[in-house]
Amino acid sequence: MAYPARPFYWDLPARRGTDILSRIWCNRMAEITGQSFVVENRSGSGGNVGTEAIARAAPDGNTIGLASVSSLSIAPTLYARLPYDVDRESPMSAACGSYRTCSSCAPASQPGAFPS
Repeated sequence: MAYPARPFYWDLPARRGTDILSRIWCNRMAEITGQSFVVENRSGSGGNVGTEAIARAAPDGNTIGLASVSSLSIAPTLYARLPYDVDRESPMSAACGSYRTCSSCAPASQPGAFPS
C-alpha cells in the first residue's frame, strides 16, 4: 500500500486564529500533495485535551499537531501531572507562525508605569 493511503489529520488543541491558519495551510497542502487533510479542533483545558490526542495518536505519520505554548510550556509548570509527557511525546518539528498580543487598561490606572 502506497503512503499515504489515508487522509492526514491536523489536530488543533486550541481554536481562534489557529483554525483559520490551519484550514488555509491544509487546503494548500491538499492541492500540492493530492491528499486529503482533515482539521480537527480538540479544545479544552487550555490546550491539554488536544495535546494529549496528538501525543496518543498512532505513530503512522498521518497525524500532525499544532500545539501551543500553553500546553507545551505553561501547563507543565501549573499541573503536577499531565496526561502526556512534553519531553517524550511532543517533539517539535517546526514553528509555523506567531502572533502578537497586547494589554490594555483604563487611562486612570497610569499605563505609563509599565516598561515599554
